[in-house]
Parts: sequence; C-alpha cells; structure tokens
Amino acid sequence: MRYQVKFQRNGATVYGIVRSYGKEVEAAKARGLLIVEDAVLPVAYEVRETDVVDLEVKLPGRFDNETGLWTDLSEYDTHVQDAWKAAKAVNEAIESGVGVGSMFTIGVADGTAHYVVVKVNKKTCRVEWRGFCADRYHDHHFGIGGTFPLADVARYVERDRAMSKLFAKKAKV
Repeated sequence: MRYQVKFQRNGATVYGIVRSYGKEVEAAKARGLLIVEDAVLPVAYEVRETDVVDLEVKLPGRFDNETGLWTDLSEYDTHVQDAWKAAKAVNEAIESGVGVGSMFTIGVADGTAHYVVVKVNKKTCRVEWRGFCADRYHDHHFGIGGTFPLADVARYVERDRAMSKLFAKKAKV
C-alpha cells in the first residue's frame, strides 16, 4: 500500500499522503490516478500513479531538547519539519495580537491539531489546518479551517503565546 509520496507540480516537489479509502479514491483509481493529500496544507491532488515516487517511511532518530527538533528524519518528515520551522518563525515575529501567520494548537487524542491564521478582518479571521502533527489530527470545532470570530481565535493564539513564554528555556547568566 502506498503511503508517503512525492511528485512534481508546477516545477515544485509536493509531498503528501496517499488517500486509501472512499468512493472518490475508487473513481480516481479507475482513471489511473491517486488522490494525494498535501503533507502540510489542507489540499488534495489527483496525480497519475506513474508520476508519484514512494518515500521511505522510518521513525525519527531522536528529539533534540536544545533545538526542539527531531533528528535523522525521512525526506517526508524533513519537509514537514521545515514547513513547521518556517511557520513558527512567522508566528514568533508577531509579538502581540492576531496577525497573518499567527499559530495555535488544540490538543486532540494523544497529539495536537495545528492551525495558522491566513487572513484577518475587523471581527473575523480565517484559519487553516496544518499537518505538523504526524497523526494529522483535526479539531472538532476548527476542522480543516474556516472563518471564525477574531476574539475566539485570539484566545487560542494568546494561550499558546503565554505557554511558550512560560516553558521557554531560561538563558544562563
């Protein structure tokens, strides 16, 4: 069974997970296509089976407590971690309030659902799910994203910001 894959689209490498169930999967299969869910974004692609490269699936090496990153990752997991690092850098540049790029997480089962603010209006904002958790969890309220009251999203963003400060490593003096 195919799982983690990559393919080329518009001159860029796209990483994803092959969807393996549902009527749309069977319909695509009959046309020689796979449905591949993007590794990070809430998007799926129909891709010719011959254009897809299977990737090695392996467990990460170890978690580095100093950097907060995993080491010895597969190609797929390296892509996801790099996307997370880039999103985290944008999020950390926003010192207060909710801005485009603000991030928050929701605890789900034994993992987390990750969300990024992609548009901010006066009273609402648009959030999108991100596949930064290996289990690809979605929250029951935010799903894969949508438009929500700004005040509601602000509570989650500020909560995560406060928790990051609370658990940040203290610099040695």
